[in-house]
Amino acid sequence: MANFSYIQLIDNLDVLVKLSISLYTKYSQMMTSNDEIIRLYTAQRNVVARMDVKERLRLLKALQLTVLQHQKEIEIALHKDLRKHPTEVLITEIFPLINELKHTRKHLKSWAKAKPVANDLVNVGSKASLVYDPKGQCLIISPWNYPFQ
Repeated sequence: MANFSYIQLIDNLDVLVKLSISLYTKYSQMMTSNDEIIRLYTAQRNVVARMDVKERLRLLKALQLTVLQHQKEIEIALHKDLRKHPTEVLITEIFPLINELKHTRKHLKSWAKAKPVANDLVNVGSKASLVYDPKGQCLIISPWNYPFQ
């Protein structure tokens, strides 16, 4: 298990955004960037899985700020690779991502709460609940023509 602090994780969010920006410039760089992204996520999987809701909210906010800080670089990269106009990048890439981050931050506390469930006859008198346990890693598949979102 890798020993990463939350500060290192936030710093690596910036690295991941920068890698995503450069992901589509050259095929050889794309392979290196993908390998680097996988390495970063795998190394920090256990840290992410152990985070409480407060830390997750802080990281989502940090990701949102990082995307906004690198907005021009994202626009330039997508124009260079896919000939997307900066306005199209804002409408189809950046705004949807920012909206999803805001939505997740707004609802994360309620999603993470334990939900009470009914007991069977064997467990009468006790309480049962469904607890959502983060695994720390997921696969996200997106269309090629919306590479940043």
